[in-house]
Amino acid sequence: MAVVLSFVLPAEAQPVQQRQVGSWVLKWGKGRMGAYCTVETAQAGRTLGYQALKSGEGYFGIRNPAWAWTPRAAYDVRLSIAGGAEWSGKAVSALPDTLVLPVAANSDPAPVAAMEAGRSASLEVEGGTITFDLTDFPEAAKAQRDCLAQPG
Repeated sequence: MAVVLSFVLPAEAQPVQQRQVGSWVLKWGKGRMGAYCTVETAQAGRTLGYQALKSGEGYFGIRNPAWAWTPRAAYDVRLSIAGGAEWSGKAVSALPDTLVLPVAANSDPAPVAAMEAGRSASLEVEGGTITFDLTDFPEAAKAQRDCLAQPG
């Protein structure tokens, strides 16, 4: 799986441009899979990101320095937004401390809409649960939508 989440594989997405949006960082560029816009936040040393490709593909990326996954192995995960919207499936370990969960940008429920409505996101994976605060995500979501609407 080729992924261009900027905190996972920065060399694939050069040049990356970015700007701060609240506690989130909006990053955009063009990688092997095409043009993309990513929003990510670092909380308590862990990172949550959602990347939408202009082609309609989407990916959640979660980094936790305490993890030691086997690279390129798949793990069962469940991502819940405010206890409501859920995605379950196989997440691939892009790096020993990072899991990537593919989710179509236009899936039901839509990831960005669920994150805007939710106050928190929780990832359940073997070895525990990680929770992220989403209270200031709506501003980042608007910036990501504006980014995706740009030509090119």
